[in-house]
Amino acid sequence: MDSKSGKLILAGADMVDPNFAQTVTLIVEHTAEGALGLVLNRPSQTLVNEAWRRVEDGPCLLEGWVHQGGPCPGPLMVLHDAERQAQVDVIVGEGERIGVSFTADADDIRELMASPPDRLRCFAGYAGWGAGQLNDELERSSWIVTDATAEAIFDSGPDLWKRLLRRINPTQAALLDNPGIVPQDPSMN
Repeated sequence: MDSKSGKLILAGADMVDPNFAQTVTLIVEHTAEGALGLVLNRPSQTLVNEAWRRVEDGPCLLEGWVHQGGPCPGPLMVLHDAERQAQVDVIVGEGERIGVSFTADADDIRELMASPPDRLRCFAGYAGWGAGQLNDELERSSWIVTDATAEAIFDSGPDLWKRLLRRINPTQAALLDNPGIVPQDPSMN
């Protein structure tokens, strides 16, 4: 099995599932038993500190939105760049490159909220696949796979899907920008 742990998967331009249309999902874990991912470009309408006050008495010094990590319900999950609270190292830092860690551990999340690292993003819900399901979807070309970077994960913004699609698959991106026009394949000249 070719694990996609630590990769980004972009929904293909023809994906119609409303849970995943035009999404970019970070694959946190991908094993023979299944996969867990977090949708990066779906901010909710809930601020992190508002959500935190509803469930905890402790301090929350984090600004920003809770993101909708996917259609599966689950505990609060966090992507961050603090090594100490890492439950899973999603991307291991190299030299000056910042690593990306994942945790759903309540004690670690309390520490992260009270003393946030430089980069942190909160998620409610997640994207989950059963054994072999993600592999089947990848074989059907439902997803476009690319390397994950800390910048894409933490500084994504609402246009992340289009930006990455333009970089990875300019032909598909051109179809979105110019519906009804078939872009010319440069290799055909």
